[in-house]
Amino acid sequence: MSESLSDESAVDILQQLFVRRPTCRPIIELFLRGLPRKVIATHLGISTHTLNWHIKRIYAALGIDSSVSLARISMKALRPPPTLGDGRIPDAIQ
Repeated sequence: MSESLSDESAVDILQQLFVRRPTCRPIIELFLRGLPRKVIATHLGISTHTLNWHIKRIYAALGIDSSVSLARISMKALRPPPTLGDGRIPDAIQ
C-alpha cells in the first residue's frame, strides 16, 4: 500500500470530504456494496467519466491508489461510534 497517511488521518479526511463534497458519500456507499462503476454512475445520474473523476479526487485526497485501500478506510469512516450501554457516545470520542 502506498499510503503516506495514517488510517486515522485518512478517516478524518474522508469524513471531512463527506461534509465538503456531498457527492462523495453516496459514491463510496454504493462502491462498498460492490456495484460496478457503470451501475453506480447510472444510479447517481452521472456519466462513468464523471464518476471516475470523483473517484480519482477521493483517491488523491486520501493519498491512496487502490480500491482496496478506499474500502478499508471507508468502512472505518462509516462505522458508527461506539456507545455506552444506554446509547450515549462516550465523552472521550465526541
